[in-house]
Amino acid sequence: MSEHFGAWQVGNDPNQGAVEFKLFFPDRSKDSSQYEDKGGTYGDPQIASIQVVGDFQAKLGQPAWDIGQAPKMQKVAHPKGWVWTYRTPIDLPAGFYEYKYYVTFNSGETRYVGDPCTRYGGSVNQNSAFVIGGSSPADNQIKPLKHGRKHL
Repeated sequence: MSEHFGAWQVGNDPNQGAVEFKLFFPDRSKDSSQYEDKGGTYGDPQIASIQVVGDFQAKLGQPAWDIGQAPKMQKVAHPKGWVWTYRTPIDLPAGFYEYKYYVTFNSGETRYVGDPCTRYGGSVNQNSAFVIGGSSPADNQIKPLKHGRKHL
């Protein structure tokens, strides 16, 4: 898929930006090529809700890492399954931020999980991370130099 899953800055402003979090879950009933059918509820993670918890919450006016106020993700249909998504309502200032997902299952069990599509590792506890500002993907394209050489 050509979509951005994980946590990504919205826009290219080097000083600030909103962040979009996206988690994809395949659904065999929508696309049978997603995984082998093993019967039962295989492929259905039985998730009741997902929240995003992290140090970025302080920029939203909440205590950092506060599960009680952590933003809730919305489950939306995808042609090949489901996507849980959340976008910050405000732009965050440039910086390095850490986060995890707080998953509540239909059974009531809860679990903190890292982002399987994270672009950056956090500094502790197997946290996931994202960056606001810095270089954009276009800045990292190979550009020709004089005499036919190339550099990043």
